[in-house]
Amino acid sequence: DMDNTFDHGTNYTGVPTMSVTADPCDPSSLSDPGGQGHIPIWNELLNNEDFFDDYLNRWQDLANGYLSCDTMIAILDSMVNVIDPEMPRQIAKWGGTYNEWQSNVQDVRDFINARCSIMNAGFGPCYPALSGPHNVTVQILGIGEVEMSDGNLITHLRSLQKAGYLNKKKELKGRKVTYYFITSSGKKAFNQYLKILEQIVNQSD
Repeated sequence: DMDNTFDHGTNYTGVPTMSVTADPCDPSSLSDPGGQGHIPIWNELLNNEDFFDDYLNRWQDLANGYLSCDTMIAILDSMVNVIDPEMPRQIAKWGGTYNEWQSNVQDVRDFINARCSIMNAGFGPCYPALSGPHNVTVQILGIGEVEMSDGNLITHLRSLQKAGYLNKKKELKGRKVTYYFITSSGKKAFNQYLKILEQIVNQSD
């Protein structure tokens, strides 16, 4: 699987290319390569609004976290630091050269850096209906703090709405604008949460 990830394996499903330049939009434009049904299922899932929102949010989180260039290069470097001292014995037993290994490591490094840039630049154009980025303003009346990732904002709001803590209102003002309002149940739950926090603080004193 790792070989296939870095374009060193067999193209079992017949996708257009497994190279670093593979179009991020490929899954949406393919029919059923390999006849395994993966792409049709994926495209049906994308037709579900909740799934599509979660998919975009999850990619945003990953692109800024675990799948960011910096994070993946740091993981590669940590692996190299562990493997490098063992390479002389590896080469003595199985052949090859140290320079060849270093060249292979550099190939992986170059692939990661190039693929990150291609994915980040090409993901948005896959979905022309997307707009943004948008500025988000969170008003805190009184004392409080809100922490969340940009990608998870819509997921948090949807969860709060399903719980009955928020109401949603959409208006068209040149572009679609969505407003969220806290409900009486939301205010009650928030106040109960504050009381719990106060109890925890008081118990620690």
